[in-house]
Amino acid sequence: MLRGGSFRLICLPDIALLLGFAAFLLLYDSPALAAMRRVSAQRVAGAFLVVSVMMNMFCLYRSIGLYTELMPWDLNEAYANETVADQLDTGGAYRVDQQRYRDPHAMLKDYLGAGFYWSMVDSTLGNYYSHLGLATQPYLDCVIDLGGGASMAAVSATKYSVLSEEDSDLIPPYGFTLTGTMASPNGSAFRVYENDHALPLGIAFDAALSTEEYNALPVENRLQALTAFAVCDGDAVPKAGGMPTAETVPFAVESVQGVEIDGNTLKAGEGGTLKLSFETLPDAETWLIADNLNTSADASFEIRTSRGRAEGCRVAADNKFYFDRPATAVCLGGGDDVLRGCEIAFTEAAEYRFDSFRVVCLPMERYREDTAARKAEAMEDVALGVNRLSGRVTVGGDRVLQIAVPYSSGWTAKVDGAPVEVFRCGGMYMGVALAEGEHEIEMRYVTPGLKPGAAVSLAALALLIVLAVLSARRRASRRGK
Repeated sequence: MLRGGSFRLICLPDIALLLGFAAFLLLYDSPALAAMRRVSAQRVAGAFLVVSVMMNMFCLYRSIGLYTELMPWDLNEAYANETVADQLDTGGAYRVDQQRYRDPHAMLKDYLGAGFYWSMVDSTLGNYYSHLGLATQPYLDCVIDLGGGASMAAVSATKYSVLSEEDSDLIPPYGFTLTGTMASPNGSAFRVYENDHALPLGIAFDAALSTEEYNALPVENRLQALTAFAVCDGDAVPKAGGMPTAETVPFAVESVQGVEIDGNTLKAGEGGTLKLSFETLPDAETWLIADNLNTSADASFEIRTSRGRAEGCRVAADNKFYFDRPATAVCLGGGDDVLRGCEIAFTEAAEYRFDSFRVVCLPMERYREDTAARKAEAMEDVALGVNRLSGRVTVGGDRVLQIAVPYSSGWTAKVDGAPVEVFRCGGMYMGVALAEGEHEIEMRYVTPGLKPGAAVSLAALALLIVLAVLSARRRASRRGK
């Protein structure tokens, strides 16, 4: 369901109908309805039920359209994304990441976005981001952005990042270069960044890492593995070797203000700050990682560096949206420059508890090598349609083709016209096995259970018609007597 005013305005009629239906059932045998014929009462109850079900379906499947009308101001931020999406290479399909993304703009404006908000989302999508420690993910059904990480942007086929001028101090992901600015209809300005290491929607891997092996890695190595290996089970390609390395650098607490530190517990007052000193590696992406971070209250924070600002949040255990997260990771960007510390500013008063805290540098040389290898054997001539996609790819040996579309059992695939198995790959995406050579890829989607559900519905409708005809004949027979 949608949040805020749109949720209340759309769903209140449905709630009122349900309450009315419940009240009618409670009063069904009461004196208040004694004067009503039983047949009439059954018809009223049936009408309540049918209208309530129809209203509920309307809320689920038509709320986006009403949302556009009820909250049009949110679309001003999405305008820049839509304009950038129109500028994407015609030879492929790429995504646009908008940091601080909170609503389904991509769905509303019909472009490929990197964030989402959907209450009925498959749990594997939320788990994918949470297991990577995405600090900007408040809930499992909502991804605001890609957290500034280069590897997540690459494997998701994200080519552009758009920032409003008011958020221009947010740190862009490694490899994203400022290419220009544009304005929304209300005059708001946006900065457009292009990913120099963007990968197409379909990329091929020559080595695989099993799901069990991947889950056993610390967060920093999981991030590195995304562009190095196909994360999947089976023996379509050789097992992974040569795991990328990450380096933990020492840090020290330089100063505190409004913050108390007691071992692995940190008590922060509203507006408190904590300054850390460290020296990162050149040509590396830097992450601050807190293992098993939990807070006493819903809390958010920002981290200020010489590169700009990064953000994070965590909901408390008593929040109904709380979820376990093995680590909370904040990306401080990457580049040839060296960071010599940061300042953590706490927006709300809260107690932070964690098992360990570290500053980690991921060398970017391996990242560039991996993305170059993925580009060398990537899908070309990608075509997207309603519930389908296609393209062609040439590979030099046995490969796993990972397609940056969330996995669902409703997808089927054909390689050179022959059906092949579609399996989960890369945590949340789809994968198919390929042999050496040039291949035509075709994928189609049918909602799981749609055909059996339609068959059952038609059978039920036919049975209803038969019963209605028999009932009418019995009534006519009684009247004839």
